[in-house]
Amino acid sequence: MSELRNRIPEAVCRRWFEADCEARPLAGGLSGATAWAVDHGGHHFVLKSFAAAASRTHAEWVHAFMQAVRRGGVAQVPAVVPAVDSQTVQADDVGTLWELLEWMPGEPIARPVARQVMAAAEVLAHVHQAAAAWSGHAGCRDHSPAVLHRIARARDLLRRPWAARLRATFRGPLRERLIQAISIFAAAGGEQAVARVATWESRPVAVQPVLRDVWRDHVLFVGEQMTGVIDWHAAGVDAAATDIARLVGSWPSGSAIGALFLDAYVSVRPLEHDERALVPFLQATGILFGLDNW
Repeated sequence: MSELRNRIPEAVCRRWFEADCEARPLAGGLSGATAWAVDHGGHHFVLKSFAAAASRTHAEWVHAFMQAVRRGGVAQVPAVVPAVDSQTVQADDVGTLWELLEWMPGEPIARPVARQVMAAAEVLAHVHQAAAAWSGHAGCRDHSPAVLHRIARARDLLRRPWAARLRATFRGPLRERLIQAISIFAAAGGEQAVARVATWESRPVAVQPVLRDVWRDHVLFVGEQMTGVIDWHAAGVDAAATDIARLVGSWPSGSAIGALFLDAYVSVRPLEHDERALVPFLQATGILFGLDNW
C-alpha cells in the first residue's frame, strides 16, 4: 500500500506538469487526505487529495470559493493551479480527487500574541466579506447547520449517555479512563449543559460560504504577519460565527483573546447581534462535543 501511495504523486503531477516532479510527503489530516510538497521549475506547491467521500461538485465549488476570495483581495488564500487540461480538480486511476495549490509561507502559532490575533481576525473578516459578495448570499438568513447539528448531538447524548455506551462497548484501560472522564464531566455540570443545548431554540441568522474548519493549524504567520489560510476542503454554507468560534476556540482559552479577536473582526465586517451571540454558544458546544468525539 505504501508503495502505491508513493507512485500516486508522480502520476498525478503529470496532470499539471507533463513530467515527473520532486515531491515529499506531508503530514495528513484526520480526513484521510494525503498531501505532498512539490518542487517544479523553481516554484513550490502542495499536491493534496480530497477525502474519499468528497464529490467533484464539492471540490470544484471549494476551488471557485477560494478563487473568488483571492479576486476579492485576500492574498492569504492559496492560488489554485489549473492542470494541463485547464481543470483544477483531477482524478487518479482509483477515483481519488486531487488539487495543486500554491505553497504558502509561514507556520501555525499555538499561542499567538495580540497582533497575530488581530491580523487573523481581520483576514477572516475579509474572507467572509469576499465570500458573501461572490456567492450572492448577502442578506440570506437560515438556520445554522452547525447549531442544528449540535442540538441533535445533545439530544442523542441524552438518549445514549456515556455511561450506557460504557457498559456496551469499552474494555480494559480505556474503560477506566472513560469512567474517570464521566465522573469529572458530571462533577462539572456537564449533564446539565447537554440538557440546555438539547433545548436550545435555533433561529435564522445570516448564512454564507464559510471555511468551517479554520483552526490554529490552518492559519500561518511569519512574525506578526498572517501569511496563509490553508485547507479549505470542509468549506460550506453556515453562519460566519462558526469560523470565529472554531479559530478562537483552538487557541488557549481566555476572554482576552476572544474580545481582541472580535474587536478586530468587526472593524472590518460588522456582526449582527444574533451572529455575535452564536460565538460563545459554538465555542462552548465545540468543547462539549469534542469530549463526546473522544
